[in-house]
Amino acid sequence: MTFAFMEQFENIIVIAIPSVVAYFIAVLVSKGGIEKAKITKEAELAQKKIEIVYPLQMQAYERLCMLMERISPDNLIIRINRNGLTLQQFQQQLFNEINQEYTHNISQQVYVSDKAWAAVRRAVDFLKLNINKSAMEFRGNEVAVSTDLAKKILENVMADKVDPIQEALKILRLEVKRL
Repeated sequence: MTFAFMEQFENIIVIAIPSVVAYFIAVLVSKGGIEKAKITKEAELAQKKIEIVYPLQMQAYERLCMLMERISPDNLIIRINRNGLTLQQFQQQLFNEINQEYTHNISQQVYVSDKAWAAVRRAVDFLKLNINKSAMEFRGNEVAVSTDLAKKILENVMADKVDPIQEALKILRLEVKRL
């Protein structure tokens, strides 16, 4: 009996060992294939991202640079100022233009860094603050007109050591170079 048992045991081992080895080889091969497929899929997704997202990011940076240029005080004042505007009318038109430009480009924040968007927001807020500060200097002056406010805004901008609009442009340009 022991001899028959040993013979059966040897037959089982002879069949089982190659089967186990074949199983592990199959697992390793399929695992490698799955990993390769995963890597290929990730590469395809990265390529699609480049093809779709990169142009949108570039467009966002371009639009935000254009926003900064359009709301820079010298450009904004030239575009908005017309003869015959009162100081208050001019102030309101400046705010309307800034808000319109900002609102038109607000969705671009999705495609730029938090740092770049914060710089854009600081620049917009700074400009509004500067306009209000400049207008306050004419409080009680009933004869002041838009050209007076325009001149005062430009004087206040030049007096500030930091220009948030130029800072925002600098950050936007640096980030574009990194893309």
